[in-house]
Amino acid sequence: MNKLVAEFKSVGVGLVAGGNQTIIINDRCANEVYHNSYLSAEVFDNHIQNYIFQEQVQGADGLPVRVAANGTPEQDGQYSEFTYVQSKARISGGEFSLDIHPVSWLHFENSATLTYGTNLGTGGKVPDSLKYLPFIPPLHTHSELRGTFAKGLGKTFKNLYAFGGFDHYSAQNRFFAAYGTETYTAGYNLLSAGIGGNVVNAKGNKVLELFIEGTNLANVNYQSNMSRLKYFDNATVPPGVQPGIFNMGRNISFKVVIPFDLSPKEKAI
Repeated sequence: MNKLVAEFKSVGVGLVAGGNQTIIINDRCANEVYHNSYLSAEVFDNHIQNYIFQEQVQGADGLPVRVAANGTPEQDGQYSEFTYVQSKARISGGEFSLDIHPVSWLHFENSATLTYGTNLGTGGKVPDSLKYLPFIPPLHTHSELRGTFAKGLGKTFKNLYAFGGFDHYSAQNRFFAAYGTETYTAGYNLLSAGIGGNVVNAKGNKVLELFIEGTNLANVNYQSNMSRLKYFDNATVPPGVQPGIFNMGRNISFKVVIPFDLSPKEKAI
């Protein structure tokens, strides 16, 4: 490819090696520019025998069993007691992605995933509180606009990039409600962004890499249904307070990578 480009940039007549052709070089040829898009979609439908999942233990009074830190049953214990159970199950859903490149340096990436988990039981009708499998993610969509700039800025910054991202998580109302194992989880949206690139010296050699990236930039107060910390709290929660531990708020990270080479250098003869 590089040899072909060099020939296109030449002026005059070229002889094809090993052939009987001559090529008249056209110096008016413009650089090749491509615009492409990528689309993919997948669906799945799995039927599983003896699917293993966690279920909160229910006491004789119909309330969740609480235990102390040492595992001893205690009415006001800090922890809930869980056990593993098995059942027939069906897990189905799909994944979709669309990647658009309107110009060579700009990328618009989009994806969506949807998963359903159904408890088929071990025989007979499954009660409504048991018909969904626990810890199944809700509909999740992700969009990211990213620009990459190999030439960089001036003589110091090269291979720069910048991006902005948006994630949407739908509410999860298909949850394993039996015995208080799971509860409804509200939907939420998250914003992210970042920039980065290389710092080079006068010879064009990379001396360090810089990255600045942020997640949950709107500082959304949310809980993920996939986080077990959602159910980790004191046995008694004051009225009007959402129980459980929330996910990470706004987070901005800085990263510096300094490359170095410890390999032995060959001495000039």
